[in-house]
Amino acid sequence: NFTDTPKHWARNEIAKMSSLGIAKGFEGKFNPDNTIVFADTLTFLDRVALIKNYNSGNVDRKLVTTKGLNESHWAFSYVSSVLAKMNEQQITK
Repeated sequence: NFTDTPKHWARNEIAKMSSLGIAKGFEGKFNPDNTIVFADTLTFLDRVALIKNYNSGNVDRKLVTTKGLNESHWAFSYVSSVLAKMNEQQITK
């Protein structure tokens, strides 16, 4: 459980996403009122795809870096994975 969600209107949904491993938060907080950015969105998508047992493919690293992420960014592997899945059109199956 996150320390900043007990009274939030989406607390039940956040707890469910957390129990499924989709929402992980940072330092015990979820920050539910923060803006969701590109990296957050693709990270969620990748975690959902992993739950649905989609296979990860390969993606050109240039494609990921054009999205403003370098290999040291916390979401680089998630973004790479989602873009590979989208490239293989597996995300819509």
